[in-house]
Amino acid sequence: MYCIVLFVVVVCSCLIGRIKTGGFFIIEAFSKAHRALNKLNPELGGPEDEELMYSIDNIKQDFSNYEILELNIEKVHLKEGLYHVGESSVLRFIGRKKH
Repeated sequence: MYCIVLFVVVVCSCLIGRIKTGGFFIIEAFSKAHRALNKLNPELGGPEDEELMYSIDNIKQDFSNYEILELNIEKVHLKEGLYHVGESSVLRFIGRKKH
């Protein structure tokens, strides 16, 4: 087994298929709810296009061949340099490939 950890906005479908059976895929990315928070506080940064953000339904569809170990959306306080500061909404996913 091996693990790929990604902190990205867009997941390449070719990576999803490269995980071996029993391997893990981990994502922390901006959720679609982040866009509304970003409008209130532009210092949050992140993508302006909501299509580049995730929803729980997106993950369930894209990772239908994965056992979902964790999938939630949380408000978190970011303090990551100059461009990610303030309360944000992130999606966190941990999945294990079934077969």
